Amino acid sequence: PNIYFFIIETLRRDFVNEETAPQISQFTKDNIAFAKSWANANYTNLSWFSLLHAALPHQWTSARDTYQEGGAPLRLLQKLGYRIRIYSSADLSYFNMQGILFGKENQLIDHLNQYTDRRDLEPCDRDALALGDFERDLTNHPEGTLYLFFLDSTHSEYSFPKGAIP
Repeated sequence: PNIYFFIIETLRRDFVNEETAPQISQFTKDNIAFAKSWANANYTNLSWFSLLHAALPHQWTSARDTYQEGGAPLRLLQKLGYRIRIYSSADLSYFNMQGILFGKENQLIDHLNQYTDRRDLEPCDRDALALGDFERDLTNHPEGTLYLFFLDSTHSEYSFPKGAIP
């Protein structure tokens, strides 16, 4: 089956409901959802590392300086035949995360859609591009794909589509 993995920075569970996030609320009802979640770190690079290496944040420095294979869970999925498609409005070059997460020369990535070169757009608009491209790609990759999203509009300065906030 396909796997959908969304990394949405600083999105608080108590702010997700049918009024504020109807699609996420429906997705949660229709799919496997976890009632509780914990963060391994409160810092972007350590959090991404923990999620995609299945390692504790204190191992970050060693991996950053020496490791070139990418995250073990991603390598395992690739070995099982999964294709890995990335949709990112967040900057994956931040702390060289792209290499640390996906290996030297992105060896674990089958396809990368990255929108950070579009600095003329707000993060929410880059998020929308990522989700739009995913929607178009979904019909071409029906099974055996890990879809990994790095969404950025909820991070730091926060970005909302025009007219979304009264």
